[in-house]
Parts: sequence; structure tokens; C-alpha cells
Amino acid sequence: FVSEFSEEFNKTFSDRQLVDEWSKIFALRNKVLKKLEEEREKGGIGSSLETEVRLKLKGGDFESLRGREEILKEIFITSAVSIEEGDFEIIIGKAKGSKCMRCWNWSETVGMDKNNPQICSKCSAALKEGSNEA
Repeated sequence: FVSEFSEEFNKTFSDRQLVDEWSKIFALRNKVLKKLEEEREKGGIGSSLETEVRLKLKGGDFESLRGREEILKEIFITSAVSIEEGDFEIIIGKAKGSKCMRCWNWSETVGMDKNNPQICSKCSAALKEGSNEA
């Protein structure tokens, strides 16, 4: 029954372009995770959240991922992602800024909110939004 439902679901709702796009993203994620692990083994990093990933991509890969840095940093579990045009390369570096004590991401916005000096602007906004709902 489950396989019949699954096949029917795929025929009805499958978006081949979307599936292909996410397949590429997960293939890229595997390469980034491998590079992060290599850096960790060398002692260059501890947590992946300490890092910024710079991706160099060409053609369609560059076009499809440009502007998706915020999503990619969540998928890679890093503090930042930047995308440049060029021959394929994954560059791992230290993230800029300080560690947010709420989300553990590194950000240059930590300390900008004087009422919450140990958190980033994203967390500060979330806390303000949450207190308005109460």
C-alpha cells in the first residue's frame, strides 16, 4: 500500500526541477561537510558554526545558488556562506564576528543590541517579536 501511494504521489506532485535542484544542493552539502571534517582533523576549526564557507561556482550552479546564502548556511550548519563566480572550489575560513550566546552562530552583529549584548541581531529580533506576542 505504501509503495502504491508513494508512486501515485510522485506522479501527481513531483516537480522534477525541484527534485534535481535539491539533489544538487545535497550533493554540494556532502562535499562541504567533507571539507569541514578535513579542516577539523587538521585542527583549523572546532565546530562548523565557527566557519564561513566560500563557494566558487560556474554557470548554472552559480546562477541557481546565488542569493541563497542564508538557506545554505542552515543546510551546511555554518555561520556564513558566500558565493562567487569561478572554477569550483570550497574554501573554509573562520567566521567573522563573535559567537551569539543564543544561537551559537558567529556574527558581526553580536553586541549591537545594548539590551542584549551577547546575542546577534537575528536573535534579538526574535526575542522582541516573542515578547510582543505575550
